[in-house]
Amino acid sequence: FAQEQQELFVSTWTYLGHDSQIPTTGDFFTLDVAGQPFVVLRDQEGKVRAFHNRCPHRGAKLFAAESGRLDGRFIRCAYHSWSFRLNGNHISMPLKEGYEGTNMACSSAGEGMKAIGALQIYRGFIFGRVNPEGVDFQDYFGEVLSSIDLMVDRSPTGELRIEGGVLRNTINCNWKLYLENINDSVHPVSTHESAVRAAQSVAQ
Repeated sequence: FAQEQQELFVSTWTYLGHDSQIPTTGDFFTLDVAGQPFVVLRDQEGKVRAFHNRCPHRGAKLFAAESGRLDGRFIRCAYHSWSFRLNGNHISMPLKEGYEGTNMACSSAGEGMKAIGALQIYRGFIFGRVNPEGVDFQDYFGEVLSSIDLMVDRSPTGELRIEGGVLRNTINCNWKLYLENINDSVHPVSTHESAVRAAQSVAQ
């Protein structure tokens, strides 16, 4: 699984969340992708951003909560008080004079928070790719995007909104077993017989 995370999941597109989860400036939620922590937030210009959830200085985690809203208009690391704008740009740090002549500003730490490799929003659904290089979004999903269109087009407003939080399940198995199960169209007839009958009674 660790090898799959390093070689497969970092180069493919993963659903991160929905833009309705972060409606206003400073709203954020966190998640792990391919074993790496990320934060998705809305910046001062209303743009959705996704960053590695770690300070570029010493790697401390910046956001501990699953979701929330920043009190101010910036992000501050609790470890050494390095501060960043909501677009990830570095603002300030303590003992700044100690870095003079070190070329720190030209390093990756001086550039600010590290953004996810690629970010794509499709009709409110936020997708990310950890690596900058990888399969194109449209090529990866192809005709599957029509399923999202079908859901969104059913809304009277032409858009969807997540309500009541997010339900997360932990399934202790190889991920391929779970994928095989949800793509198995035969077992619902027997395993979920009562649910099928209930749905049929409503449909009639």
